[in-house]
Amino acid sequence: MRYVSVLAIVLIWGKVYGVTGMAFLLRDPDARAAAMGNATVGLWGGGLPISGNPARLVPLVGRKLVVGQILWFQGIRQEYLGMAYGKGNKAWGMGLIYCGVGGLEHREGPSEEPQGTFGVYDVALGASLAGELGPLILGGTVKVLYEKIYLYETKGLGVDLGFLWPTPVRGLVLGGAVSNVGYVKDVPLPREVRVGMSYLRGRFLGGVEFRFPRDRKPAAFLGGEVRMGRFYLRAGYTSGRNERNISAGLGLSLGRIEVDYAWVPYYYGLGDTHRLCVRFRT
Repeated sequence: MRYVSVLAIVLIWGKVYGVTGMAFLLRDPDARAAAMGNATVGLWGGGLPISGNPARLVPLVGRKLVVGQILWFQGIRQEYLGMAYGKGNKAWGMGLIYCGVGGLEHREGPSEEPQGTFGVYDVALGASLAGELGPLILGGTVKVLYEKIYLYETKGLGVDLGFLWPTPVRGLVLGGAVSNVGYVKDVPLPREVRVGMSYLRGRFLGGVEFRFPRDRKPAAFLGGEVRMGRFYLRAGYTSGRNERNISAGLGLSLGRIEVDYAWVPYYYGLGDTHRLCVRFRT
């Protein structure tokens, strides 16, 4: 009952709408998550440092190095580098997210030719920690944030908190997270509350998630994957977002190396986006 009360308070507190910045923090660099419709807050393990639900770093045994890239529309690119180390029920990691786009036309009024070009650049650098506390897995992330648009720049701090609860029902896991709590000068962070669950049965893994963002209406996410030997087939669906709804992807496990790919199409002529993520285990 105590955990339910805390979650209710967090949900109410998170539903404060407004205009936010640093939207790159809402783009999960994990290609597996994107392919499954981002319905991953309740998945057991497999998480990345400073990304998503920090409790998902557990369970982890040994070291893991992850590199990823997102090819977004209009030439926007996002890169990710993360490292994690775990001893089963405890894990920690560090991560770096870089997002940038250049060549944007600069105008101070109507003109046939631009006065020049400029770029937009975002960086998040932080550390994550997760571990068992009674029946729960708890995790937290602290990240330093930086953004530059033309000549203007800002910086600040952000915090993510999350939990996982493996229920008495075999294969059923509940999870939740509060993301992007903190302060950045002149730019409200895109805070959001996420709750969901996952269910594993045989070769099928499914997940459902609900998000309550600060600056948008709530949305629902549904996704799943099917394991076929070394291959994984994934698909997802999003409800409540006008710019996109479906996603799909593939995964390949080669022992200590895992490769994940996701395809997420966008409407309004924005085009398709592609994500690639490679994990190395030692």
